[in-house]
Amino acid sequence: MGDAFDNPHLNDEVEPGSAGVFGRHEPRHVLETRQSDDAFEKQRTAETAQAQPVAGMADSFEGLMGMLGAGSLMSREREEIIRHHTGKAWQVELVVERVDNTWGFDVPEALRDGKTVEAHLKGSQTKVAVRFPKPRNEEIGRLRSGAELAVNGNLAAWDDLFKKATLDAS
Repeated sequence: MGDAFDNPHLNDEVEPGSAGVFGRHEPRHVLETRQSDDAFEKQRTAETAQAQPVAGMADSFEGLMGMLGAGSLMSREREEIIRHHTGKAWQVELVVERVDNTWGFDVPEALRDGKTVEAHLKGSQTKVAVRFPKPRNEEIGRLRSGAELAVNGNLAAWDDLFKKATLDAS
């Protein structure tokens, strides 16, 4: 039984310009790959800079959810859509799934210690979370799964993982 170091050709000289013992991974090939990566990055950056900003306002909450849920959007584009629609009140008809306590670092002071209704839009499966202020805790706490609720709220956030909007009740 031989050993890997018993190979008589292990220390043979390699001709310049050949693939050598490193094969395709010789340092000069690594440099060529790095240069092509840099060119790709420059092209991608240029394309991103030329991309048109997301334009237009949604004419309905369902339309807004369609815009935010589009799979081809980048995070920056979703943030721009949210920015365009911040402050606009939406009237939505919901079907309650459950009621939770509101928590998180980004909760506005007026909504701290309040309740959050997890729901879906009436007539669809579009998910929505609505945060309510503390003075409404008793009223919101009585809601049960399946109850219908009409809400006025402002878009506060979008959860891309769960494809769910968060509204702050007005």
